[in-house]
Amino acid sequence: MKVLKITGTSSEMLVYLKDGSVLELEGEFTQGGFAAYISTMRLKGSDRALSEAEKEDYSREILEYNRNRGNKDFRIELYPD
Repeated sequence: MKVLKITGTSSEMLVYLKDGSVLELEGEFTQGGFAAYISTMRLKGSDRALSEAEKEDYSREILEYNRNRGNKDFRIELYPD
């Protein structure tokens, strides 16, 4: 479930995964990054609710991707609510 890229708007983050799926998270663009709410995480185009374990795994992957990108000027922060 590796992250390929992350894009988004001022209120939504899209996380493209290696398996072809896309995660959507609501949040807000901040100075120097994006703050997203884990509780809003869902698979784009799917009605299936993600389990808490899946959300934790995806969150870990997102934060690892952001850490390894090498761009220290843009941070992604994930909040439970």
